[in-house]
Amino acid sequence: MGIIIKPVITEKTTALTEKTAERYVFRVSPDANKIEIKKAVEALYNVKVESVNTVNYSGKRKARYTKSGLIRGKVAAFKKAVVTLEKGQTIDPKDMERKVIGKTMFKVESATVSAAQRIQIRKVLQKVGLSAKQGEELAYVPQFLVSAQELANRAGGEAPRPARPETKALEEIRLTAGNEQLLALYNQRDELSDAIDAWTDLAERIEKRLPAWNTLKRLLAHANGLSGADVLVAQVTHIEQQRQLLEEPDPVTSLVASLTQLLRDELNRLHGDYQTRHKNGMARLDADTNWQQLEPEQRNSLLAAQKLTLANTPKVQVANTDEVLATVDRLSLSSFADRVAAIDSRFDAVLVAAAELMEPKAQFVKLPSRTIKSEAEIEAWLNDARQTISQALKNGPVVLH
Repeated sequence: MGIIIKPVITEKTTALTEKTAERYVFRVSPDANKIEIKKAVEALYNVKVESVNTVNYSGKRKARYTKSGLIRGKVAAFKKAVVTLEKGQTIDPKDMERKVIGKTMFKVESATVSAAQRIQIRKVLQKVGLSAKQGEELAYVPQFLVSAQELANRAGGEAPRPARPETKALEEIRLTAGNEQLLALYNQRDELSDAIDAWTDLAERIEKRLPAWNTLKRLLAHANGLSGADVLVAQVTHIEQQRQLLEEPDPVTSLVASLTQLLRDELNRLHGDYQTRHKNGMARLDADTNWQQLEPEQRNSLLAAQKLTLANTPKVQVANTDEVLATVDRLSLSSFADRVAAIDSRFDAVLVAAAELMEPKAQFVKLPSRTIKSEAEIEAWLNDARQTISQALKNGPVVLH
């Protein structure tokens, strides 16, 4: 059977053609693929095809009454192709006569596949998990091509993965049909079997190492800018550019450990700095007379307002890589550093709030700031400070700030 069997000319297809002049419908061989249909239409009608869409129709059961009684039967399954030509191109209706197609497109299947060859073909199909019965091999070839291509895609990809492997053999098989397709698969059976084994191995190794690579990239994003990170960044960049994900020994594991330690050290430093400043701030509060007069509930309220309670202390867990990532995902290094830097001013705000509670009418006076280089300058500063405080005392109690 040829590729193009006959044009389909019905009210529905005529309406479709009237709506889009470049669109035609054909009944085609069930084994024909889109590429073959495209080439056949272009050769038969001397046109350029833009696209091909196919639809498979399953056979329908029918019954009719005759003089002999009720006869039951089934309409054979068939395949239709909706062919869209390039803009401005059309097919002369005279050229779509069935007799023209019959003369040019029908051909006898000349290729034969032996039982021994079919056994080898089924072995290749099994490489991707397809179990075909004797005589059903051709029906499984399209799925084999899809599965093999998907496997090849998983065997490579974007850096640092290896480049995707060549799949020219699959494309050559895809461009054939019928027994010729089976023979094409048979003739390349050894190459395909070896390729599938190699692709499977690569895909499994990539899937095993990719999680560590993704972890490495997350760590790197948090470590950028830290002292010592530049060397590690250069190594990661080299792995990516040279597609070395699958190198032996594994280059990723040691980098994950190094970046984890770098982040761990920085988190511990910031945490220690936070605790030291917090301790000093609490000592300032304990020495303040206004703070000493506050009730415990008042003290806790003032600390909570500035996020200085023990519950507000940043939670730092760094026992392993997962804990380090969870910590920096929750609180970035820059945010942590900002919190540490802000502690002193937050305690200043608590002292001011405590004074306002105890001395509602108190004024907050900031003493003059200057650089002093001599005894005379000390006296001058003291006179200025005395004058500033004295002036403020005329309006009520003073709290120096």
